[in-house]
Amino acid sequence: MPVCLLGRAALVRGIGETLSPAPPLGAAHVVLVNPGARLPTFEVYAAFDTMPAAADLAPLGAPHAPASPATGDAVWLAGFLAGRRNDLEGAARKLVPEIAETLELLR
Repeated sequence: MPVCLLGRAALVRGIGETLSPAPPLGAAHVVLVNPGARLPTFEVYAAFDTMPAAADLAPLGAPHAPASPATGDAVWLAGFLAGRRNDLEGAARKLVPEIAETLELLR
């Protein structure tokens, strides 16, 4: 995935090919959580292709968080992410139920 080569936080669009640098996160700390289940990317995209068209998904947006602040912090980041979606999440949840379970535990 191209974002891994960028070496910094990024906003990702499209199918992962469109990157723009995220604002500096300052003191925000981020933890990545992995439920430990194998899920090849091609399987997620194949499952996504059988789901409703992206046009049927709810629109993006977070009215309470600006899209491009001069600097970011943990509060800004939480608000920004709360209004976003990952179009592949539904397909991944369908294939690996542990993803849904993990996300529910985090919520």
